[in-house]
Amino acid sequence: MCELKVHVVTPQKDEQVAEEIVYAQVAANRLLLKDALGATHQIPDALISTVDIGKESLYVKQASIVGPFLRFLEAYQTAEATQTYSEVEESWNDLKAKGDEAVRVLWRKHRRSS
Repeated sequence: MCELKVHVVTPQKDEQVAEEIVYAQVAANRLLLKDALGATHQIPDALISTVDIGKESLYVKQASIVGPFLRFLEAYQTAEATQTYSEVEESWNDLKAKGDEAVRVLWRKHRRSS
């Protein structure tokens, strides 16, 4: 069986956070992992970016906007399946607000270097 090492990759780091992972699932605002012994690990605001079986590694990107994106995607898919609008607009507004916040942070951080 192929067991994977999990690395969280951000602009600041590439850190191994788990090993012997045999199961991964994207949930509403986190990535759920299970290792070979059945222990669970959670990585908030994360998506799988690369699976490299040759290196026995799974790479994850983590950013504050991922959780709101996943919640919007879930609300959108639920609305499509049930033909109801329910929480789509609220989750979209939350995603836009988080995206606007991320862009403002980058602008303040890098505006002097432009």
